Amino acid sequence: MKLGGGILGKKKIKDLMVYGFGQAINLLSPLIVMPYLIHICGEEGLGKIGVGFSMALILNGIVDYGSYIKGVKDISINRDNHEYLAGRFKAIYLSKFLLLLAVLGVMTLVFFIVPFFARDKELFFLSLFMVLGQFINPAWFFQGTENFKWISLINILFESHLRVRRFCADQP
Repeated sequence: MKLGGGILGKKKIKDLMVYGFGQAINLLSPLIVMPYLIHICGEEGLGKIGVGFSMALILNGIVDYGSYIKGVKDISINRDNHEYLAGRFKAIYLSKFLLLLAVLGVMTLVFFIVPFFARDKELFFLSLFMVLGQFINPAWFFQGTENFKWISLINILFESHLRVRRFCADQP
């Protein structure tokens, strides 16, 4: 077996290292940011951030609706058919957009009607920016085309936990 081909090819190793670097940043960033958040927001503020973050993760799953599974598969199989890719890309984003509108509408009602959410509605409205960011995030497309440099860059930028600070309602 040649060293330059197969599973251990130079391109595969480079892709693995680039992707691994992006994932390492995502794993380490909460460990770096969490002490800062506790210092700025206090323990009670951190709990509120956790509720907003958890809600945003659930809503992300609704807005994504499978683009990270079915979308990646379709893009991967047809990566050389640019006409198909363009059509599939538009169809997936249109579906995600309609789901985003539905989620934003329902959550707006929830934030004004349910007392638990109404007390800190500004905090919860800000957490919806994570849902908007996930909607915009094209990582599913880059996974299908195996563009690991862009996947890592997007993961570092979009999923950075540094933006969580703005969710703290108890800043001094």
